[in-house]
Amino acid sequence: DQPREVWINVSSKDILQTEAWLADLPHPIIGVQWGAKWITKRWPMERFEDLLTRAGKRWQGSVVIVGGGGDLPECQRLEAGLSQRLGPR
Repeated sequence: DQPREVWINVSSKDILQTEAWLADLPHPIIGVQWGAKWITKRWPMERFEDLLTRAGKRWQGSVVIVGGGGDLPECQRLEAGLSQRLGPR
C-alpha cells in the first residue's frame, strides 16, 4: 500500500498569515480536524475533549481546531469544552 498524497492549493499570502498567527501560540501546537463528511466516521466530541485535555495537561501548548464552515458549531462546542477543562488560552 502506498500512502495517498493530498495537495491543497494555498496562496502565499495565506501561508504567511497562518505562519504569523501560529508563531504567537505557545508550543507545542496540536492540530485537530474534528469534522467528517459522514457522521459515522466522526469521533465522539467527548473523546476529543478527553484526549485534548490530557494532552493539554501533559504538554501545555495550544490546540488549533480546523474544519469546514459547516463544522463551526461543533468546533465552537469543542473549544468551549476545552476552555472549561483547561482554561482559556
